[in-house]
Amino acid sequence: MAAAVAAPHSVGIDIQVFVPKIERLAQKYMRPEESASLKDETRLRHLHVYWSAKETLYKIYGRKLLDFRQNIHVKPFDYSEKGGQFKGRVLKDDFDETFHLWYEVIGDYFLVYGG
Repeated sequence: MAAAVAAPHSVGIDIQVFVPKIERLAQKYMRPEESASLKDETRLRHLHVYWSAKETLYKIYGRKLLDFRQNIHVKPFDYSEKGGQFKGRVLKDDFDETFHLWYEVIGDYFLVYGG
C-alpha cells in the first residue's frame, strides 16, 4: 500500500498494516488518557490508529526529537471500522499546535492523515 497527501499547509499521512505485536510497544507511545479509551473488543485495532496518528503528527511537525508519549497527544476517541475524525496536539518547547486528523480502515491497513 502507498498513500500521498498534498495541501498548501503542513500535512502528514501514515499507513500501518495490522501487526499483533503493537500491543507490546503501546507503553512507549500511549498516554494514560489515550489508553483509557481502549475497549477490549477493538483494542488492537484502536492501538494501530493511535500509532498512525502519532506518526502523522510527527510528520506534520516536520522536525526531529519528539517523544511520542511526552510531546504527541491524541485526544481520546471511539474506534469505528467506518473510520472517523479526531484531534491531535504537538507540544515541544515553544511549539504548541492542535491538528485535525482523519482515519480510514482498509482491510488490515489503517490510514491516518491530517493537518
